[in-house]
Amino acid sequence: MKYMLGLSGEPLSDKIDERLSGVGMIRSEYLCRACKEYITTERCRKFIREYVSNICKIYYPAEVWYRTTEFLSSEINTLKGVDTIINEKHCYLGLRGTRRGLKYPDTFQLELENLAKVAQEYDNLNVLFPFIYDSSELVKAKKLLKKVKFPGKYGIMAEIPATILMLDKFCEQGISNITIGVNDLTSLTLGMERGQYADHSHPSVIKLITLANSIGKKYNIPVSVAGYVTKKLESICVSLEIDSFIVHYNALPEILDISAKHLKYLHFSKELRDKYV
Repeated sequence: MKYMLGLSGEPLSDKIDERLSGVGMIRSEYLCRACKEYITTERCRKFIREYVSNICKIYYPAEVWYRTTEFLSSEINTLKGVDTIINEKHCYLGLRGTRRGLKYPDTFQLELENLAKVAQEYDNLNVLFPFIYDSSELVKAKKLLKKVKFPGKYGIMAEIPATILMLDKFCEQGISNITIGVNDLTSLTLGMERGQYADHSHPSVIKLITLANSIGKKYNIPVSVAGYVTKKLESICVSLEIDSFIVHYNALPEILDISAKHLKYLHFSKELRDKYV
């Protein structure tokens, strides 16, 4: 099993550890949080381009996967440049990720055009579509990728149970990456809000991960696991022969035993998130 780095806006200047064979996820919403603006503003898009270009350069030619913005609507409402104010009673089940992108395609296109500019210089940049539940959504997202002439690969987050149950339909559309987001997958499978649910090793969650992995192998598509990962989940993923385990920067000490003194930005993502959520 390979290990890949997960980033939430941590400003790297060099590779962290040779065991990390690329960047499995850049959580782009953290970049918006860092500049306090939404993807609609040129300042925000410039900030994202510079950050992603730097990461692609550091890890070239290893793959870098950028996850398109995955906000709750309540948080987008607070950012400069918000396109539409939405008041939702249940934000976690509302207009998030790809769902919001397709609802407001002009904004989504701006984000994808921004990525395409970076990908023209760095061919190791690829895109992940989050919170996607039906293959018809991927059809629409692919049309936007084609429209902006994005040259890289595309994949999906498998974090809604429906996505895994219908994963064959996604695989038939040419995806190159299946990344299982265990946070939402656990919450939505067990019917519990984040912070209240049991750990990711619940048998029902593992059964869904196992199913996704078997379908990925059937189509020869790499499967990754990401989220609030633990040593217990790591062990399970090794036994399941998962292709990649994405370790977010702040989990590096626990998972890869990297000394905290070598990690300058351990609290970076938490401090950013606490300001908005």
